[in-house]
Amino acid sequence: MEKKRKKSTSPGSVKSELQRNESSLGWNPNLGLQTIRDTMSELVAEIFARRGISPDVPWRPPVDMFEDQDFLVVESPLPGVEKEALRIHATHDLLIISGEFSKGREIPEENFFFRENCRGEFRRSIPLPYEVEPHTITAELAQGVLRVTLPIRDHGKKIPYRVPVE
Repeated sequence: MEKKRKKSTSPGSVKSELQRNESSLGWNPNLGLQTIRDTMSELVAEIFARRGISPDVPWRPPVDMFEDQDFLVVESPLPGVEKEALRIHATHDLLIISGEFSKGREIPEENFFFRENCRGEFRRSIPLPYEVEPHTITAELAQGVLRVTLPIRDHGKKIPYRVPVE
Protein backbone atom coordinates (compact mmCIF):
# COMPACT_ATOMS: atom_id res chain seq x y z
CA MET A 1 0.00 0.00 0.00
CA GLU A 2 1.36 3.31 -1.07
CA LYS A 3 1.33 6.24 1.28
CA LYS A 4 0.17 9.54 -0.08
CA ARG A 5 3.06 11.89 -0.29
CA LYS A 6 2.63 14.98 1.85
CA LYS A 7 3.26 18.23 0.02
CA SER A 8 6.22 20.20 1.26
CA THR A 9 5.47 23.55 2.84
CA SER A 10 8.97 24.93 2.81
CA PRO A 11 9.28 28.58 1.76
CA GLY A 12 10.81 27.58 -1.57
CA SER A 13 7.93 25.27 -2.44
CA VAL A 14 5.31 27.84 -1.42
CA LYS A 15 7.01 30.44 -3.59
CA SER A 16 7.14 28.14 -6.61
CA GLU A 17 3.47 27.20 -6.05
CA LEU A 18 2.53 30.93 -6.00
CA GLN A 19 4.53 31.56 -9.16
CA ARG A 20 2.76 28.66 -10.90
CA ASN A 21 -0.67 29.98 -9.83
CA GLU A 22 0.19 33.55 -10.87
CA SER A 23 1.30 32.47 -14.32
CA SER A 24 -1.80 30.30 -14.80
CA LEU A 25 -4.09 33.18 -13.71
CA GLY A 26 -2.29 35.71 -15.85
CA TRP A 27 -1.46 37.91 -12.86
CA ASN A 28 0.99 40.67 -13.58
CA PRO A 29 2.79 42.16 -10.55
CA ASN A 30 3.56 45.31 -12.53
CA LEU A 31 -0.17 45.94 -12.92
CA GLY A 32 -0.53 46.10 -9.13
CA LEU A 33 2.38 48.53 -8.90
CA GLN A 34 0.85 50.70 -11.62
CA THR A 35 -2.44 50.84 -9.69
CA ILE A 36 -0.60 51.86 -6.52
CA ARG A 37 1.41 54.45 -8.47
CA ASP A 38 -1.78 55.93 -9.99
CA THR A 39 -3.50 56.05 -6.59
CA MET A 40 -0.49 57.77 -5.01
CA SER A 41 -0.34 60.30 -7.86
CA GLU A 42 -4.01 61.16 -7.34
CA LEU A 43 -3.48 61.49 -3.58
CA VAL A 44 -0.48 63.79 -4.00
CA ALA A 45 -2.37 65.93 -6.54
CA GLU A 46 -5.26 66.26 -4.08
CA ILE A 47 -2.93 67.26 -1.24
CA PHE A 48 -1.25 69.93 -3.38
CA ALA A 49 -4.65 71.18 -4.53
CA ARG A 50 -5.71 71.63 -0.90
CA ARG A 51 -2.50 73.56 -0.21
CA GLY A 52 -3.36 76.10 -2.89
CA ILE A 53 -0.76 74.97 -5.40
CA SER A 54 -3.32 74.13 -8.05
CA PRO A 55 -5.21 77.17 -9.33
CA ASP A 56 -8.34 75.07 -9.90
CA VAL A 57 -9.05 74.19 -6.27
CA PRO A 58 -9.15 76.87 -3.54
CA TRP A 59 -7.13 76.18 -0.42
CA ARG A 60 -9.12 75.35 2.72
CA PRO A 61 -7.45 76.70 5.85
CA PRO A 62 -7.33 74.35 8.85
CA VAL A 63 -9.55 75.30 11.79
CA ASP A 64 -9.99 74.43 15.43
CA MET A 65 -13.46 74.84 16.93
CA PHE A 66 -14.24 74.59 20.63
CA GLU A 67 -16.82 75.70 23.15
CA ASP A 68 -15.82 78.24 25.79
CA GLN A 69 -18.66 78.90 28.25
CA ASP A 70 -21.46 80.47 26.16
CA PHE A 71 -19.35 80.92 23.03
CA LEU A 72 -18.12 78.88 20.11
CA VAL A 73 -14.55 79.80 19.21
CA VAL A 74 -13.02 79.13 15.79
CA GLU A 75 -9.28 79.58 15.33
CA SER A 76 -7.40 79.32 12.05
CA PRO A 77 -3.75 80.01 11.19
CA LEU A 78 -3.63 82.46 8.28
CA PRO A 79 -0.03 83.70 7.99
CA GLY A 80 0.44 86.30 5.28
CA VAL A 81 -3.23 87.35 5.19
CA GLU A 82 -3.99 91.04 5.75
CA LYS A 83 -7.15 92.12 7.63
CA GLU A 84 -8.37 93.95 4.53
CA ALA A 85 -8.17 90.75 2.44
CA LEU A 86 -10.21 88.71 4.95
CA ARG A 87 -13.99 88.19 4.67
CA ILE A 88 -16.12 86.54 7.34
CA HIS A 89 -19.82 85.82 6.86
CA ALA A 90 -22.17 84.00 9.20
CA THR A 91 -25.70 82.75 9.47
CA HIS A 92 -27.31 81.14 12.49
CA ASP A 93 -25.67 77.78 11.73
CA LEU A 94 -22.81 78.42 9.28
CA LEU A 95 -19.52 80.34 9.35
CA ILE A 96 -17.73 81.21 6.10
CA ILE A 97 -14.12 82.38 6.13
CA SER A 98 -12.62 83.55 2.86
CA GLY A 99 -9.86 85.83 1.68
CA GLU A 100 -6.66 86.09 -0.24
CA PHE A 101 -3.01 85.71 0.63
CA SER A 102 -0.83 88.73 -0.05
CA LYS A 103 1.08 88.45 -3.28
CA GLY A 104 4.52 88.87 -1.75
CA ARG A 105 7.55 89.02 -4.02
CA GLU A 106 7.07 88.20 -7.69
CA ILE A 107 9.41 85.35 -8.60
CA PRO A 108 9.35 83.77 -12.04
CA GLU A 109 7.86 80.25 -12.00
CA GLU A 110 10.96 78.74 -13.66
CA ASN A 111 13.13 79.88 -10.71
CA PHE A 112 11.28 77.69 -8.19
CA PHE A 113 12.62 74.29 -7.17
CA PHE A 114 9.50 73.72 -5.07
CA ARG A 115 6.76 75.86 -3.56
CA GLU A 116 5.03 75.13 -0.26
CA ASN A 117 3.54 78.48 0.69
CA CYS A 118 -0.07 79.13 -0.18
CA ARG A 119 -0.98 81.65 -2.84
CA GLY A 120 -4.20 83.17 -4.03
CA GLU A 121 -7.70 82.85 -2.65
CA PHE A 122 -9.03 80.55 0.04
CA ARG A 123 -12.45 79.67 1.40
CA ARG A 124 -13.79 77.55 4.24
CA SER A 125 -17.44 76.89 5.14
CA ILE A 126 -17.87 75.58 8.67
CA PRO A 127 -21.18 74.13 9.88
CA LEU A 128 -21.82 75.13 13.48
CA PRO A 129 -22.99 72.66 16.14
CA TYR A 130 -25.21 75.31 17.80
CA GLU A 131 -27.27 78.23 16.58
CA VAL A 132 -25.42 81.51 17.09
CA GLU A 133 -26.24 85.21 17.11
CA PRO A 134 -24.66 86.36 13.81
CA HIS A 135 -24.89 90.10 14.60
CA THR A 136 -22.77 89.78 17.74
CA ILE A 137 -19.89 87.71 16.32
CA THR A 138 -16.42 89.16 16.81
CA ALA A 139 -13.20 88.38 14.96
CA GLU A 140 -9.58 89.32 15.42
CA LEU A 141 -6.46 88.58 13.42
CA ALA A 142 -3.30 88.65 15.52
CA GLN A 143 0.13 87.21 14.76
CA GLY A 144 -1.21 85.29 11.77
CA VAL A 145 -4.03 83.54 13.66
CA LEU A 146 -7.70 84.35 13.10
CA ARG A 147 -9.96 83.97 16.16
CA VAL A 148 -13.73 84.18 15.64
CA THR A 149 -15.96 84.24 18.74
CA LEU A 150 -19.61 83.31 18.19
CA PRO A 151 -22.15 83.79 21.02
CA ILE A 152 -24.39 80.73 21.34
CA ARG A 153 -28.14 81.33 21.46
CA ASP A 154 -29.61 79.98 24.71
CA HIS A 155 -32.47 78.23 22.98
CA GLY A 156 -30.13 76.90 20.31
CA LYS A 157 -28.02 74.85 22.72
CA LYS A 158 -28.21 71.15 22.15
CA ILE A 159 -29.31 69.85 25.51
CA PRO A 160 -29.82 66.09 25.64
CA TYR A 161 -33.23 64.99 26.83
CA ARG A 162 -33.54 61.65 28.54
CA VAL A 163 -36.60 59.76 27.41
CA PRO A 164 -38.11 57.67 30.19
CA VAL A 165 -38.54 54.00 29.40
CA GLU A 166 -41.83 52.47 30.59
